[in-house]
Amino acid sequence: MTFPKDPQNQDALRSLTRDMITHLWGRVERGEPLEGDEAIVGRVLRDHPEYANFWTDTDGAVAARFGPSETNPFLHVHLHVVVENQLRLREPAEAAFFCEHRSAVGDEPHEIRHRLMGALAEAIQEMTRSGEPFDLAGYRRRLRKL
Repeated sequence: MTFPKDPQNQDALRSLTRDMITHLWGRVERGEPLEGDEAIVGRVLRDHPEYANFWTDTDGAVAARFGPSETNPFLHVHLHVVVENQLRLREPAEAAFFCEHRSAVGDEPHEIRHRLMGALAEAIQEMTRSGEPFDLAGYRRRLRKL
């Protein structure tokens, strides 16, 4: 697998992401052992069978058919990985505290992660809108309000 020469080329980056996920999905389906972030991504792919047609979409034809108001399954996977790593590292601590609290009251782990992802997506949208660097303090406030 090769990386695009121009990292500003969004089509190349989308293809790279799609190719990487398609490759990883094949490994998941074959039952190959996965480690680290690959294991996290593999679990997320398995946890989202509603997007399975995207994981095998080698030419982007399926992805080209989803509308702007629909969830981008590739972004969804990436947000899952970020949240999983935050929980593993306990950074920010507010994410881990929220997860522990909601788990203790019986919330489903996958739904807890989706709520964390919502706060992260809001913080990323704000960063994109403002043109400012990621506001970690603002993200921590969002997490405390969950």
